[in-house]
Amino acid sequence: MKTIDARKINFLKLGDQLRKYERQWIAITERNEVVGHGSTSTEALEGVKNPEEVILFKVPPLDYSLALSAHEVSLLQIQHEGSE
Repeated sequence: MKTIDARKINFLKLGDQLRKYERQWIAITERNEVVGHGSTSTEALEGVKNPEEVILFKVPPLDYSLALSAHEVSLLQIQHEGSE
C-alpha cells in the first residue's frame, strides 16, 4: 500500500475550490486535486480509481478557521487505512 504524504497537500492553494465543498467530505491527491466528494467519506471515495492514493478530509464550515497538526493528519490516515 502506498503511503500518502499529507504535507504535500496545499490547502491554501485549494482555498477557493474548497468553498464549493463546504461541509462535505473530499478525496484529495498529493497533486492537490479533488477527485471525489460527498456527504459521507464513503460517497467521497465512490468512483475514485485509486482510493489508497488519496486523503479524505471533511471541509469545515468556512466561517471557522482550521489548523491541522501533523499528528491529526496522521490520525486521519490511520482512520482511512482502517476503513478498508
